[in-house]
Amino acid sequence: MGLRTQAFGGRLRSSMAESGITGSLRDPAVAARFLGWAYVAGTMMAALSMLVPQPPGTDVMGLFALYAASLLVGAALLLRGDRVNETELSLALLAGTALITLAIHFTEDRSGVYSMLYVWVALESVSFLPRRHAVLQFVAMSAGFALVLAAERPAGAEEQWFVTVGTIIVVGVLVDALKAHVEGLVGGLADAAHTDPLTELRNRRGFQEILAAELGRTSRTGRPASLLVADLDHFKLVNDSLGHAGGDRALRRFADQMRRLTREIDTPARLGGEEFALLLPETPKNDAFIVAERLRRVVRAHFADDAAPLTVSIGVASYPEDGLSADALLLAGDQALYSAKEMGRDRTVLFDFDTVAELMGGGGPRAGREQLSAVLVLAETIDLRDSGTARHAQAVALHAEAVARQLGLAEPEVERVKLAGLLHDVGKVGVRDAVLNKPGPLTEAEWAEMRTHPELGARILAGAHLEDVAEWVFAHHERLDGKGYPLGLRADEIPLQARILAVVDAYEAMTSQRPYSDPMPREHAEAELLRCAGTQFDPHVVRALIDALDDPQGSVGANVEDRAAPALADTMRPPATSSRRARS
Repeated sequence: MGLRTQAFGGRLRSSMAESGITGSLRDPAVAARFLGWAYVAGTMMAALSMLVPQPPGTDVMGLFALYAASLLVGAALLLRGDRVNETELSLALLAGTALITLAIHFTEDRSGVYSMLYVWVALESVSFLPRRHAVLQFVAMSAGFALVLAAERPAGAEEQWFVTVGTIIVVGVLVDALKAHVEGLVGGLADAAHTDPLTELRNRRGFQEILAAELGRTSRTGRPASLLVADLDHFKLVNDSLGHAGGDRALRRFADQMRRLTREIDTPARLGGEEFALLLPETPKNDAFIVAERLRRVVRAHFADDAAPLTVSIGVASYPEDGLSADALLLAGDQALYSAKEMGRDRTVLFDFDTVAELMGGGGPRAGREQLSAVLVLAETIDLRDSGTARHAQAVALHAEAVARQLGLAEPEVERVKLAGLLHDVGKVGVRDAVLNKPGPLTEAEWAEMRTHPELGARILAGAHLEDVAEWVFAHHERLDGKGYPLGLRADEIPLQARILAVVDAYEAMTSQRPYSDPMPREHAEAELLRCAGTQFDPHVVRALIDALDDPQGSVGANVEDRAAPALADTMRPPATSSRRARS
């Protein structure tokens, strides 16, 4: 089933060992109880044997002293119970070997009677100790029996030693083989009980156990962890059109995409039906959002040419802010997933209590209009911070509108692209003024800060129920050659609307006064766009912008300042449904 499934099997077996499922034989507490009662039972049987007349030469007092010592060892093991460790267990078995060897010495010419008790030590050693410790016990038994036989020199001593030692070795090997076989069977059954047979991912039970264990570890280390809960959109249509066999193939293909996009430490799972989950240790919510978006886009592209194309909706929740237990985090992820479904599917939603409550309770048109108004005011504020004027976003909006029309987009789509142009930099609210307005080159740390703004902007817009615009803003710094950010998308993986924003944003940045550069002449800016067409920019979009700038009817480049002022007010109406660049 691959390295990832094997790794899961190992982690699961370790977890089971801790809980006593397969590891009870290696649990010192269990072994101590078993060994303690074995000491007591063995001592009682040996003591009862003293009721039979003993032959001359038997050291009866010595034997009773050994019985008393044996009872003390057994009682100590039982009293210590859970506090017994592996070293103490090894010492207790060595004590058993020593007591048996002394008992053989105290019963002259009857070495075979007590020597069979070495088998008991062999069984306990193989059952309860690691193999290397068990080997040491076998060496101690062999050496102890050899010493007592050498001291007493009974007839056939060599034969007795070979038969006895050979017997305990054979018994030990057989028990070890049986134990390994049983543990393998139990481990295999445990894997099967915690694995989805169709996709070979964890099932709900296995995932919940790993999630609980990971949250326990995370609570001790103080590190973040995130959870994705995903559901394939309109999956019933796949079963209806392709049959259940086709649906099963689609589920396996989706599982393969999850595996391909995750790390070895991540845990993908099928929770049931078409619902999946992904545990991301050491991952804060913002990074989890990027992973979710990458998965969503890859799935959409992977199934795009199918007879029944599939998309996926994803909810994201993080520990500790969204839930302190496995159940609470799964509930938060489910609620975020519900929000994604309510917002139109094929999207990622971060868990937010207020957003979830609003969607479950209903927000209404007025609430949506108020949210849009707030975001537009925020966009204008960003313009004032970034360049000292509220014209940049409006100029980008007008250029984006013209390019969208030039490309033949429908009028409602043109209006949405125009709105995206107005809001494309709203995420710069999270970037410091010192970085936005720095006249010199940015440091690596400052670039890292600047590159967070598409993601933050997408989150703000998604919170305002502008999910389509959020998707375009999120991707408007991607490049056709895959060298953009935040996801490194390529070519058609980047939405057309985002490619429009990328071109017009770059053009406006090059032709405007900025703290870090003087404006370029239009001809130079167009030449730069053409030079980067095919690698950074979509050539069709570049050509559409140049054509729009040349259009005497549109005159986009000539009257941006005149047309920009009313652009903000125009966009306040309820929206229709349906090289060198700016620092970002």
